[in-house]
Amino acid sequence: MTVNPNGIILTTTDVTSSWTKRTSGTTNDLNGVTYGNSTYVSVGDNGTILTSSDSTTWTKVTATYTSDNGSTETPSFNDVTYGNGTFVTVNPNGIILTTTDVTSSWTKRTSGTTNDLNGVTYAD
Repeated sequence: MTVNPNGIILTTTDVTSSWTKRTSGTTNDLNGVTYGNSTYVSVGDNGTILTSSDSTTWTKVTATYTSDNGSTETPSFNDVTYGNGTFVTVNPNGIILTTTDVTSSWTKRTSGTTNDLNGVTYAD
């Protein structure tokens, strides 16, 4: 599976064969995709989170988190990963967000930087 600008999701059963374009329900850029807890998750611009149990049918969720000043923020997401029961995203301005349930609120974590974070991975 891969994601692209303009809400494009492509899936394949064998990366050497043809790819199938899936309907994502958004035209926002998608920047990352992961699988965990029996759920495919794709993230992108303007708070876009898409979830799927089968990588074919996608449901849009808009994520928010509470900023340091107490306001509700809708972030853009640069990447997402899953490990140890937690989904983790990285964002512009050094923001890291975590959740155990992608349909709920996300928790902001301290990254120690204000630089853009563009990728995240899990290693056991």
